[in-house]
Amino acid sequence: MRKIGNIYLYAKQEDRIEELQYVLQSIDVFYKHNEIYISREPRRSYAELEKIKETMQENDVCIITNPASLGLNENEVVSQLDWFIQKPRILLIYDFKTTYLWGVSEPLNQAILQTIQQSVLVQAGKRVVKMPENRKSNAGRSRIEFPENWAELYEQWENQIITSKEFLEKSGLKRATFYNLITEYKQMKEENDKFYDMYKNV
Repeated sequence: MRKIGNIYLYAKQEDRIEELQYVLQSIDVFYKHNEIYISREPRRSYAELEKIKETMQENDVCIITNPASLGLNENEVVSQLDWFIQKPRILLIYDFKTTYLWGVSEPLNQAILQTIQQSVLVQAGKRVVKMPENRKSNAGRSRIEFPENWAELYEQWENQIITSKEFLEKSGLKRATFYNLITEYKQMKEENDKFYDMYKNV
């Protein structure tokens, strides 16, 4: 059994933690590893990602849910992918099973990341990543995405900096959708917090 170094889990606050767990479980069957570290931050912040990049050594692995976690636009995503390709450092992406289901191999990972990078370039101007088919949904319906500023607004609302009415207005959602997302986000946050408590911060 091949040994890898440390594993770095990188998540945005809105990410569903079961996706990172799925990748962990997939590679855990084949590899022994050292420590697992986890970092999460708001959608528009990348300080934690930069810390991971500074810390990562050869044989370390970084796991994310989606290429969009790497940047706010296609150019930023392409640039970040290029860092992992050139360094090289192993990056596993939940939305792209090919990055982890065939094993954690540096040459293979580089080739797959290059393919993903090319697809991002070709799709410039469109959404970086479509909703994957294997994501969970409620009763067969498409899940409503959280607005881009959701995590920041939720934190302000939770700390009573803004009212529910202001949160509703700033999120731009209909009342029923807003309250459904509040319930969903609270449940997701509780589940995520339990998961994050299991691991160390970078």
